[in-house]
Amino acid sequence: MWKSGRCSKLFDRMPERTEVTWTSMMSDKCQKGESDEASSIFEQMLWESVHPNEYTLAVLLEGLRHKNDFLVVMAKDLIAGFDQEAAAVVMARLVSFKMETEAEFDPIRWLDKSLIRFCSRFGDYQKDSPSSFSLSPRFSIFPQFMFNLRRSQFVQVFNNSPDETAYFRMILNRENVGNSVVMIQPSLISYSFHSGPEPALLDVAAIAADRILLLDSYFTVVIFHGATIAQWRNAGYQNQAEHEVFAQLLQAPRYDADAIIKERFPVPRLVICDQHGSQARFLLAKLNPSSTYNSDAPPPGGDIIFTDDVSFEVFLDHLQRLVVQ
Repeated sequence: MWKSGRCSKLFDRMPERTEVTWTSMMSDKCQKGESDEASSIFEQMLWESVHPNEYTLAVLLEGLRHKNDFLVVMAKDLIAGFDQEAAAVVMARLVSFKMETEAEFDPIRWLDKSLIRFCSRFGDYQKDSPSSFSLSPRFSIFPQFMFNLRRSQFVQVFNNSPDETAYFRMILNRENVGNSVVMIQPSLISYSFHSGPEPALLDVAAIAADRILLLDSYFTVVIFHGATIAQWRNAGYQNQAEHEVFAQLLQAPRYDADAIIKERFPVPRLVICDQHGSQARFLLAKLNPSSTYNSDAPPPGGDIIFTDDVSFEVFLDHLQRLVVQ
């Protein structure tokens, strides 16, 4: 065991052992190639409630980096404890910081390269076979977060004033993970006659003429009425006693939007719009453009997004091809 030799005896006699003395002992063992002994010292250090500093961890990692079994264990521990939402927020804060401090920084390129390295390290695949690529369930949503981060107000700052961009980034750095994730990837709730409120895919395919959508992007809350719903509302059907269910359908997203606005500070902007209306852009800008003006097949909801951005499906296909190279 590690408690042998003159240094170990002196170490045992010390009345008080700090992180410096623990680190020195680990460094001595690592220099002698006794990485297992260094690991035992580290475990004993934690057992005695001595908090390691960055130098302690650096010494330990340097001593263990050549041990394949250690790397396997570390990878398994990382996979088991990986928090996709927290990782997405860290990436958003980091890319925002780099955009502010580095003059020639390309955020899209940096995010793409980081995601490719991440998937290459933790994905399962056969070389030059994109169809074989797969990610653990612990990582499966992370590429989607990165796709939406690339399209968010934190990266796409062209249509925002410098003050607005600074405000968005300040709120991102201040809020918790749950709220920050909503800023990166908004939530979408669907309301219809066929079912109660239910989550919907953040995709243009979620739009339907007989459906109401509630989008929460943290800074903006959007109530979107499908074309048929808007026509019925304009005809005043909700004011007729025989159409009470329709009136309840109209009120349900408004109640939920009011609840979001009441609990949030700063207060988000409320946008109430109709399909094909000018303010529908607040919703369309956040949806995955699976149907655009370049699409061959007609969209299921009768709506398209006029953009040259690639859809998430195309993005994922390119990601898989680059990872397996």
